[in-house]
Amino acid sequence: YLKDKIKKPAGEPLFSTLNGDCVVSDGPICNIGGRMTLPECHLPDHLVDPHVPPMLIVNIQIPVHPRAIFGARRLPPTVNAAFYLQMTESTATGLEALRNGGSAPGPVKLLKTWCEHAEEDEALRGCLKLIGLIQNLAEINAPSFVSGYNGKPVLMSEAGMSTAKRKGNAEIYRGPGYLEIDIDVAKNFSYVAQRGVCWMLGTADKLIADIAFVLEGREDDLLPECPLACMRLDHMPVLDAIDEGTFFGIPSPLGGGGGGEDEDEGGAGKGDGLSADGGGGGGGGGGDAGG
Repeated sequence: YLKDKIKKPAGEPLFSTLNGDCVVSDGPICNIGGRMTLPECHLPDHLVDPHVPPMLIVNIQIPVHPRAIFGARRLPPTVNAAFYLQMTESTATGLEALRNGGSAPGPVKLLKTWCEHAEEDEALRGCLKLIGLIQNLAEINAPSFVSGYNGKPVLMSEAGMSTAKRKGNAEIYRGPGYLEIDIDVAKNFSYVAQRGVCWMLGTADKLIADIAFVLEGREDDLLPECPLACMRLDHMPVLDAIDEGTFFGIPSPLGGGGGGEDEDEGGAGKGDGLSADGGGGGGGGGGDAGG
């Protein structure tokens, strides 16, 4: 592909989508997996890789409105859309082959490298990308700044001319049996990009949207790419998301889960989840987070 630009169909996802939760807080909830009881490892011991955990959590932290450019004092209320991904047995088998000196598909090799080194290698961390495709775009009168990016991959990295040298802006957390990737939209997206994401948040109950997380292959032996995981969000009432205190069964701490910076004015909303049963107390119904 790097020479002829001819694309090939992607392979099967490396992880299956177990579930999702949607939680609203006063700011982004960082390392949401560390506050939950997660499922036990489903893989036999010989397939467990010391560097690539059997579960990934991807938490997209979306402000309910774009953060103010000037004069902001508090973080905007944030919808934390957390997806729980379970490694497939074929991925685990490929990782075992690599540990034993054998070969594996390019995306499996990239997954291993990324999980081992992305925390300290910012350029490597920047090869994470998200692809969103709204299937019913014509029905909802989407603005041009949304429709123009529909179906196009977006790297989770700083802007820059050289893709390979861009610093990744996702935060990585580790815990027993999981690795979490947090994507803070208010902190890392441009104002225009935030407008697009916030528009989708406000109309999510009308959308049929497919989402894929991908690690970008930048060498021939890492291609063709395949998704880390993919899922469909079907008419999801995310602005009715369950609040942080109810989700965790405790009073919501002042300032949410540790977004860090002071930002926009505003308090937390109320709500309903992508789906219940991520181990944290459950969200309400109304939607589908299946792959």
